[in-house]
Amino acid sequence: MRQRGSVLIVSMVMLFLLTLIGVTSMSSTSLEEKMAGNLRDQQLAFQAAEAALREGERLALNTDGLSTTVDDNCTNGLCTRRENDAHYDSGASSCDTGSGWVNPRWLENDCDPSWDVWSNTAKHRQYFFKYAETVAKPKYIIEFMNLLDCPGSSVGSNDCEMYRVTAVAGGGTSSSSVILQSTFRKQI
Repeated sequence: MRQRGSVLIVSMVMLFLLTLIGVTSMSSTSLEEKMAGNLRDQQLAFQAAEAALREGERLALNTDGLSTTVDDNCTNGLCTRRENDAHYDSGASSCDTGSGWVNPRWLENDCDPSWDVWSNTAKHRQYFFKYAETVAKPKYIIEFMNLLDCPGSSVGSNDCEMYRVTAVAGGGTSSSSVILQSTFRKQI
């Protein structure tokens, strides 16, 4: 009869182990739930950016004379390529003069916000549709790269135009964002 307390101790140890297993599985489930939510946000952002990218490509392909409407200010999302901009200085950067680096149009410009195409609504286009679960409508810009000769054409005919379309979109939260780009040639 001296073993009366051993059942209590064994049952307390078993209860502690079961509690430990339960807490561990709950934290694992919570982590997996966060991972699934982040993946869903990323997929929403990707799909929204891809829709805007395709819209920009359609606009560039189906608009005659688009290369004549681009400008250095990216008016209405129609831009010259950064290197073709009249203000471009190949030996300077917007932040660190002398570095030789100049940010492309599609990068956020923290040093000179006036050049940031994404924060200024006059410098980008918005995709017409907002997905119900995204934080905002996707945005895009179209950059005219240059005129070039298409294969099979005579040298110097410049019967092709090269464009780069960049789209950016957010997912279900403001911390998820996707940038997509495509570069393509349009025969004129």
